[in-house]
Amino acid sequence: MLSGFPVYSRSYSLTGAEDYTEEALCRRAGDVPLKKAVKKKKYISDKKVNLLVDIESKLRAGKGKGYERWAQVFNLKEAAKTLNFLTEKGITDYEELAVRAEKSAGRFDAVSQRIKELEKGIAKNRELQGHIANYAQTVDIYRAYQKAKDKAAYRAAHGEELEKHEATKQAFNAWPEKPLPKTAQLSEEFAALLKEKKACYGEYQAAKKVMIEYNNAKQNVDRLLRITHLQEKSREKEH
Repeated sequence: MLSGFPVYSRSYSLTGAEDYTEEALCRRAGDVPLKKAVKKKKYISDKKVNLLVDIESKLRAGKGKGYERWAQVFNLKEAAKTLNFLTEKGITDYEELAVRAEKSAGRFDAVSQRIKELEKGIAKNRELQGHIANYAQTVDIYRAYQKAKDKAAYRAAHGEELEKHEATKQAFNAWPEKPLPKTAQLSEEFAALLKEKKACYGEYQAAKKVMIEYNNAKQNVDRLLRITHLQEKSREKEH
């Protein structure tokens, strides 16, 4: 086990799992402090890279200045965690990882957009129900106002109710859908919208979790490929 993360072996065998404990990794790195990675320009190889082999080879190196420099930049626990994730998902090349990360982000965006649409529908439904309730509460007062001989005195006594009724009538006139739905219909629609939003929220949480997992794995691999690229360039200069 690596700090609570199991070492999977379904599609790629990792022998010597005890070599990947946090203590073992840090010991092989010479107790080099693990620095928090900063955002850098990503390097992506033109060739298909067997990510499992590449990451494991880094973890198995465990010695030399090149390894120490790599360990300073790349969090060893994250490297082992990423290796486990790729093994569990059966991902062996960068292109497949990139496609899955993009699909997971697309699914999350689609669910998020649907929730926003449902929330707009709920707000619209609630607004119309409020207008209908205001109309029912003020319609008798408005009718009495129309029959009143001294309208100024009546308005002075019932100004707030009359203003609410007039505002409601304006809202009805401006409402895009005609005829206006009945209260019972609005109540059924409101309940259906809430039910779908609740179901979507569960899907939203699941999609978010998957997206974060793939995004983290891809970011770690991007960082690893960049570090490997820089090390190769450094060796070329030395030669």
